[in-house]
Order: sequence, then structure tokens, then C-alpha cells
Amino acid sequence: EIGIAGASWNARIMPIKVLQSTGGGNSTDLAAGVMYAANNGATVINLSLGSYAISSVFLSALENAYATSAIVASAGNNNIKIGPCPDCRPHYPSAYSFVLGVEDYPAGTIGSYTNWDQDGPVFTQYANLLNYEVTTPGTQILSTVPNGGYAQFTGTSMAAPVMSACVALYQELKPDDSQELMFGSFINTADEDYVNLMACIETEPTPQLQVLSASFRDTIAGQNGNGYTESGEIIEILPLIKNYWGPSDDVRVGIAFAQYEDTTKADILVSEAALGSVSAYATLQNLDGGLQIQLDENVNNNVNIRFDVSVWSGPDSAYLSTEEIVVNVKNRILLSGLITDSLTMEAGKEYLIVDNVVMGSNTHLEIEPGVRVYFSNGKSLNVFGTLNAEGTQEDRIKFLPEDLYWDAIVVQEVEGASFVNCDFQIALKAIDGSGLHFEDCSWYDCGGSISGIGWTGSAKSCNVTEWSGLGSTFDFGYYWQFGAPEGINIINNSAEFHVHNMRGLMLWGGEWGDRGLRKSHVFNNWLNVPPPEKPYSVEPLENVTISNPNYFGSSSEAVIASSFYDFFQNSNRGVLQVNASPVPFEEAHGIVWKVLVNGVDAQDEYEALDPIGVGEHEFQIYFNRAMDV
Repeated sequence: EIGIAGASWNARIMPIKVLQSTGGGNSTDLAAGVMYAANNGATVINLSLGSYAISSVFLSALENAYATSAIVASAGNNNIKIGPCPDCRPHYPSAYSFVLGVEDYPAGTIGSYTNWDQDGPVFTQYANLLNYEVTTPGTQILSTVPNGGYAQFTGTSMAAPVMSACVALYQELKPDDSQELMFGSFINTADEDYVNLMACIETEPTPQLQVLSASFRDTIAGQNGNGYTESGEIIEILPLIKNYWGPSDDVRVGIAFAQYEDTTKADILVSEAALGSVSAYATLQNLDGGLQIQLDENVNNNVNIRFDVSVWSGPDSAYLSTEEIVVNVKNRILLSGLITDSLTMEAGKEYLIVDNVVMGSNTHLEIEPGVRVYFSNGKSLNVFGTLNAEGTQEDRIKFLPEDLYWDAIVVQEVEGASFVNCDFQIALKAIDGSGLHFEDCSWYDCGGSISGIGWTGSAKSCNVTEWSGLGSTFDFGYYWQFGAPEGINIINNSAEFHVHNMRGLMLWGGEWGDRGLRKSHVFNNWLNVPPPEKPYSVEPLENVTISNPNYFGSSSEAVIASSFYDFFQNSNRGVLQVNASPVPFEEAHGIVWKVLVNGVDAQDEYEALDPIGVGEHEFQIYFNRAMDV
């Protein structure tokens, strides 16, 4: 009749202090407190604490304590999802699979404070099965305070003790049940808001089977066993099953094509397999054999095939559930790991850098015309030997991303690396070498950086277009000491370019004198700083002359001047003298540089251009060199 009453009136409490009065503490104290509780008879350990960091010491103590104690922990109060996702973070120890992680209601809704599990207590995308499992009241909970009296508090630190009391009462009433069976009972009898203690105690457990994931194996029938699902291979599919409640003596799995999937991409060889028994709240995966499919020989590279994998109990398919899995097919020559012998990529073939590749020193990489080299997400080709990639105009060599997030070709300590008639849609990095040569190469539709340190070399008749990503750089000599790059198109880009000591998209030699970019075309580029309408910038307090003539997209001095940001727009900048050519150069890649409409230049004389209406009009198209029109 005085104060408050919890959910388990007969529980005995062992208070253990592991935190400072400020709420802070360290993992060794937490571990010591947990072990003291477990060693002195605690059957439930309540942890109204946690962080987003993992401590191996604390984790080891919890794992040891689990043998004799049920562990309950608060999920945290930052309204953060458990994930995985970019803005997610698991809260420990509540996220561990053997700890009952406690949220407050209403999780994940507007105004809620509690950390929460966005896909519920059963499903998880984490390989180590992280989850928060239960929800109990934690808002405005009455509690005792030091020196007598009561106060209301809100937080999952209040919800966790309510859950600990539920566990204590469950243990009192059902002492023969395992912890795992108790976990399943709390999860599977909870109502929309909270744990339902009465239903949990009165229920009869049944199996609750879920497919969590599946691993793939390509080792049977004498296959290469490289871990990649390649066209033509027989693939074993080994489902990982989690039982979230009562035990089952006869777990079975099956596979079928997902709805609307193209069934010509593969054949299902083994459609059903028996896995055996599974205990309460346990995982099961049979690695001795499983479901089998055979991929068609003609499936294109990087194609996904969707399958439905089901799990059930017994011959009558009781407690059936189904999850979709995706098999990604590779259909190229796969390269990965350390390569210690010279390698030739043969003409007309496609290669895939499926994992990071290193060409060792004293090796030579020869890439023949027409080769396509694809890079899986985040993977790179590192060359310590020599490299020769010489395509032709008819059979250009292409370096391409397989998907979206390519990495780079990296050449290091190389005495010679030549790229001729190559197209790059990936980044290139160079470290400490010489003899790097580009001719008739193009970079397009890219982000990231082309960069190098301590390199010498040459570049001519190359094309850089649609280079994207603010903060990205394209370096033709700030670090690479190129001898006068010639005939380069730098058009329609939003990256930062370095061509011999320049800032932004600046093109003079500075201390390099006449070694700056020459006979090149630079226009229609965009950069965030300086202002986008003036993309080319002069260094502060530096007077600069562009020593080599380049074509800046116009024959009009006024139009050219409007592209440069210097002293006349900002007195803190230097004065720029532009040595601009009124016409482009034949040495550079082909471009359309002028269009006359009825004899009027559609760019430089736009204001004088009459509207185009019904009638006959003349368009004259000018190229910078002879073209096959």
C-alpha cells in the first residue's frame, strides 16, 4: 500500500554498482559486476546501461554468465534503429542475440525516444543475429530515489527492470523451461504494444521457423571452388534457419523460382532437403549438403536470379515460412588475389576484377585491343610491374565499373605504363614511377580522382568529359610531371583539374613555364568554387600568364574573359593574361566547335540570331579536324 510494486513480488534483489554517479563507467567494471552476480547466484541480470561500442572483455563476461543467468538490457534512448543502414547503430549489450534487448513503446514513431529494431524481433540482416526482442513500459515509471521518496523517470533503463521482473516470475512459475524456450515465448506471445506476461506463461510453444540467409558453394562436380556463382556452375544453396520458439524434430527446406522470375536462367536440381532437428530459439544449417541449382551457360554477367527458399516442420509442411534469396551470376574471366606471373588479357575478351588484384614486381600486364576490364564494387587492380594497354580506334580497350561503386587502377613503382586508345570509366592512381603515357584515351561519366605522386610521362590527344563529383580531381601534372600535355579535351566536367600547378580548372604553367597544357580545348566546365559562372580561377595574389595557347570554347575575347575569376572580380586575386586561340586544334580529339545558323554564330553572336521558323534555313557545322561525316 506504500510506494510501488513490480511484476515479480517474490524476487530477491542484488544491487551491484558498476557506474559513477555521472552515469559513466568502463568495460572492466561492467564485466566484474556481471561475473560477481553470476558467481553469487543471480538468475536474472538486469543491465540498465549500454553503449554503441563493443568490449570483448564485457562480452566474454556476459557469455559466461549466460550459462546460469538470463540477461536483460536496455536498448538505449537515442531513437536510433538497430540496422543495418547508413544511419543505424546497434546498442550493446542489448543487441546481442543471447540478451533480451528491451525497447519502450511506441518504438520508431514520432516523438518516441527509444532505440528500436526496424524489422522486428525475429528477422535480422546481421550475420551475428543482432536484435532487440521485447517491449515493456518505460515512460513515466515511478521509482525510489536516494534518501527516501519517489520520482518518475522515462527511459529504456526503466523498461528493462520491468522485463527482468517478467523473466523472474516466468522462472518462478516454469522452472524447467530453458532460457531459449522462454525467449521464444516472450517474443511470440507479445501483443501489439508490450510483452503479454499471462499469455507467455499459459501458451504451448510451437516451432517458429525462419530462413535468415543462405550461403552458396561451388565445390562439387570438380568445380573451381572460388566462391563465386559463375554461369554453367552447379551451386549448392545452404539455408541458415532460426527457430524462434518450440523445438522441431523434422526441419525441411525447399527452393523454387520467385514469382515472375525467368526460369530459363537456371535449373533446380535438388528442390527439397531434410535438415534434422532444431531446439528452441536455436539456429540450424546443414553444411553436408543442401539444395542445388545449375546456372545456365548463357546467363549474362551480373544478372540476379531470385529464388524463394522455404522452411517447414514435418511432412505436412507445418509452420511454413518463405524468404527470397538472390543469386548473382558472374560470366566473365574472374581475376583476384596476388598474380606473380606475367599476364595477357586476350583480344576481345571480358575480364572482371572480382576482388583486389596485385600484379607483382617483375611481371608484365599486356592488354590486347578490344578487351573489356570490369571492376566489382570497391575493388582495384594494383600493378607493380610494367603495363601495356594499346587498343586501336576500331577496338578500343575499356575499363568499366561492373555496377556503381568502382575503385581504381593503381600503378606503383612502375618503369613503364602505356595506355593507347583506352576508355576509362574508373579512377586511376599512380605512385612513384616513370614512363606513364596516355594517347587517344578518354575518361567519361566518372567520379573520384585521377592522381599521382612522383610520376613523369606524357599525354596527348585525350578526352575528359562528364567528370563528376565535387572535390574530385583530374591531375595532368600537379604531381605527375607530364611534358606539356597536348591536344586534351576538358569539356563538360564538374571536377577539379590539375595541369601543372593550377587551381580549379586553371591551365598555365606557373613555375613550369611552357610545360603547361597546350593546343587543348577547355570549356563548358563547372566548379562549385569559384562561382559556377566563372569556373577558372587565379590563385590569390598571383599574376598569371597562360604561356601556351588553348581554345576556351569561343572565338570572342569577351566570352573567354567571362569564364575566368581574377583580380577584376575580387581584388584578393591575381591578374590573369589569357593566351587563347580563336580556333581549336587538329591535334585534339574531334569536337564540334562552331555552328552557324543562317550565317550567324549561334554561340558568340546569339543575340543577333533571328528566330527559327517555318522555311528554309542553313546550318553550317564546324569540326576541329577532318571528320568522317
